[in-house]
Amino acid sequence: MTNSEKCFIITAHTLHMGKAAEILFTSQQAVSDNIRRLEKEHGVTLFFRKPQLALTPEGRILLKALERIQIIENNMKNDLQLLHTASQGTLRFGMGSYRVHDSVVEMLTDFRQLYPDIRVDVMYEDTRRLEELLLRGQLDVIIGFNIINHEDFDKRSLVHEQPGVMGTDSLLQRYFLPDELDRFSREGISVKEFETLPLIANYPIGSLWLNYKQTFDKMDIHPHIIASSNDFSKILRLCAADYGVALCPLFLSQIIKKVNSSTNRFNPIHIFPFPALGWVNSIDLATHKMASHSNYLEDFIQIITTHIASPRDNFTL
Repeated sequence: MTNSEKCFIITAHTLHMGKAAEILFTSQQAVSDNIRRLEKEHGVTLFFRKPQLALTPEGRILLKALERIQIIENNMKNDLQLLHTASQGTLRFGMGSYRVHDSVVEMLTDFRQLYPDIRVDVMYEDTRRLEELLLRGQLDVIIGFNIINHEDFDKRSLVHEQPGVMGTDSLLQRYFLPDELDRFSREGISVKEFETLPLIANYPIGSLWLNYKQTFDKMDIHPHIIASSNDFSKILRLCAADYGVALCPLFLSQIIKKVNSSTNRFNPIHIFPFPALGWVNSIDLATHKMASHSNYLEDFIQIITTHIASPRDNFTL
């Protein structure tokens, strides 16, 4: 890949020639010259310059092609390296699911027993961001909520999650009678009852929340949102402090139990099923179709799959 092509990829990702120049340790004029050289070579305009830098349709086509070429080049380098150092390498793993977050230590420990000399780089990001990095060839495998269907992805669904509603007894008792709370434990909470509760949202632009919102819109559900955060630990603490309730994938009941047993500062948190939403969340695994798969990547995928258990039947704490 030429310097002009590498310069174009960085500029297309940042959409700012100054930032691209900083990343490439060169001048903004050099970035501009490289872009114009590439435009002249292909006889197209790659960027709209005004009102702000943006890819043209031709630019998007070239970016997609060059990112694929970059993946092929990386595959070649990795394959050549493996001929000489079969037991060494780097595995780049991105995760956007708390189910994986809670068991990542066990997964890495299992992997290290098989491949002690393989380095593992772990990145925690929102699923949409992980998808971008996988498409660019910057990650080898990702786990996330509801990964998009994309022509360049090999994607498999590992588990489907039912969401619940979590909150403290002291907060819930302000809204419901004891016999109603007993019913929630057995049957779950209804839409009408859910709409009366103050809700801490899972960050309005996050992939998990967007999926909830689509379901809300489809079912004409109107949650009473009083706050939002993309940090689940903060949501958990706000719930424990009686600030509000939150939607929570039911597998997190084990994390909640740990929180309840490890602190006396706040009230215990309970999770009630929310059956009206159904199985909203899918935890998916994806790799890039054009990327080569080493033996250690295949084994790591198997370890991930083994560690992601199916949801339990009884989730109420």
